[in-house]
Amino acid sequence: MSEETNERPEKAIEEAVETTVEAAREAAADTKKAAAEAVQSSRKAASKAAATSKKAVGKAAADTRKAADKAAAQTKKAVNKAAAKTKKAAVEAAESVEEAVSKSPVGEALEEFIDHQQKALQEAGKALQSLIPEGVRSHGKSAVEEMIEGYRSLFNSILDEVEATVKKVVPGGDKKEAAGQDEPEA
Repeated sequence: MSEETNERPEKAIEEAVETTVEAAREAAADTKKAAAEAVQSSRKAASKAAATSKKAVGKAAADTRKAADKAAAQTKKAVNKAAAKTKKAAVEAAESVEEAVSKSPVGEALEEFIDHQQKALQEAGKALQSLIPEGVRSHGKSAVEEMIEGYRSLFNSILDEVEATVKKVVPGGDKKEAAGQDEPEA
């Protein structure tokens, strides 16, 4: 074999290796570019999905607030309506009871009976008072006042005696009084 023939396979192998390496480099660059594009596309899709989700959550929250406000307003309206109906029914019931009592002969008779009883008690008091002569009443009043004064004097003297006894029993009770202290120290 000639040298040319021997050089050809080596050259062909070198060219094949170079072509393979270059093809591998191009494939790697294409793969890297495709991966970068895929990452960027995924980021865009994720960002778009997040924005859509955020928008949907915001709309759902607004819808929920709106529904809650509407339900609260309807509840308040229903409660006010029920309260008004209840108040009206109570007023009507009270009026009908008053009307029934005022129209009833028993109601009129009861009021008349109460009036007569009050007048009877007043007259009985006046009758008892007229049985007691004026002198007895005035002297009786004076006697009661004197009796109250007598009890007051008795109780005051007992209190003074108890106070004196306590001062004698409590050690240093007289010294505290001499120093101007009326009450024992705590």
